[in-house]
Amino acid sequence: MNKNYKIEMATSGFRIAQPNQPPFEISWQEITRIVAYKIDLLTTDLACFDIEAEQSNNLRTFTVHEEAEGFDLLDAEFGRVLTGYNSIWRHKIIQPPFAPNRTTIYESTTNSPIDRPTS
Repeated sequence: MNKNYKIEMATSGFRIAQPNQPPFEISWQEITRIVAYKIDLLTTDLACFDIEAEQSNNLRTFTVHEEAEGFDLLDAEFGRVLTGYNSIWRHKIIQPPFAPNRTTIYESTTNSPIDRPTS
């Protein structure tokens, strides 16, 4: 799992920044679905999000995990701006052990999942 990236907030969304590469930028309006799950790392688990976003008429999936700088801030911001986001997702993926427990924690129901203005 690539740990060499960070998640940064932007005015209308967020970006995933990696060294020596242009960042991936995702706006709140582009997010269509978020799936939370865990990866068993033998002695610990790693919580992850698969973030589906529609960009230029293509559905793309971006994966981020809890060890990335900015993950907790992104989780909090999802809860603030995405209507219907399940902010208690951790309880759904913890049990049973040794299973990924993939859980959809957000699914867009409109063309604009934003609760706040984008300005």
